[in-house]
Amino acid sequence: MNLDDIHEDLREGFKGNLFFPPIHWPGVLWLGKKLFKIPSQGIVDGVTLIERSYGENEVRIYMPDGKISGTGLVILHGGGLIGGDPNMNDWNGSWFAKQLGAIVFSPGYRTAPENPAPAAINDAWAFWHWLQREADGFGVNKDKIVLSGVSAGGGLATCLTHRLSDENSNMPVCLVLTYPMLDDKTATDKSLDDVKHLMWANKANRVGWESYLGANLVGAASVPDYLVASRREDLSGLPPTFIGVGDIDLFYRENIEYAARLQQAGVHCETEVLPSAPHGFDYFSKDTEMITGLRVNMAKFMSTHLGPVPAND
Repeated sequence: MNLDDIHEDLREGFKGNLFFPPIHWPGVLWLGKKLFKIPSQGIVDGVTLIERSYGENEVRIYMPDGKISGTGLVILHGGGLIGGDPNMNDWNGSWFAKQLGAIVFSPGYRTAPENPAPAAINDAWAFWHWLQREADGFGVNKDKIVLSGVSAGGGLATCLTHRLSDENSNMPVCLVLTYPMLDDKTATDKSLDDVKHLMWANKANRVGWESYLGANLVGAASVPDYLVASRREDLSGLPPTFIGVGDIDLFYRENIEYAARLQQAGVHCETEVLPSAPHGFDYFSKDTEMITGLRVNMAKFMSTHLGPVPAND
């Protein structure tokens, strides 16, 4: 794939950003994690950023300067389970904070290979319970919180709902996912290596899953609970879910299949497929009409499931 394969409305944002380090080469992943930090896309006007910590991880919190609705939104960042940074959610998180009047949280979590599974999902679980305890202090109704995630963060958010459901813990009102990383078996399909998907190709995907699960578990007959979202058999009783994904994304097929399984299990699921949109579209093309439209639809979905919430001056 190349720039011509991307929808014309998105090309400008990806121009100059199509190179992805060959992390399947020995040493490249280690070097990249040592030398490069992902830049923030900035904060939307009318929103204030504050930083806190939970355990040994940081959380970035986006506070709308105007009315606060009493609702919350958690966004787990992407990075293929091997990288990423909470600041990747700065622009989207602050946009949703302003749009919804919500307090938005972007927590960090440990990544592989230094911290393999179950470190990331344990951190996501720990953050959720930290927020349940601290919600009142932020003016957030703990029964009015949306859970969201991007790429690897989308997979973690999905696994977290599975775990919370089994524990009978307080659940998010809905789940909003952007091209989530749901299925380790995709990485085992080496025919996908030749497609060379933009921004996150299958060789990189294999590194991510092998670093997180261990090479012996990727594609295995079974894996421990809450590590791979698509491996869960019973999807009944999960929160209403929205999935946004491009049709040239490596994760397109696994996202559509998971959405279909949710519907078969009686879970309300809405899927928005963006034509010729590659992985990372919300980061590199955040201001385009297509991506703004997706973001608006996500906000409407969240508002529908949050229900009426009194606004405070």
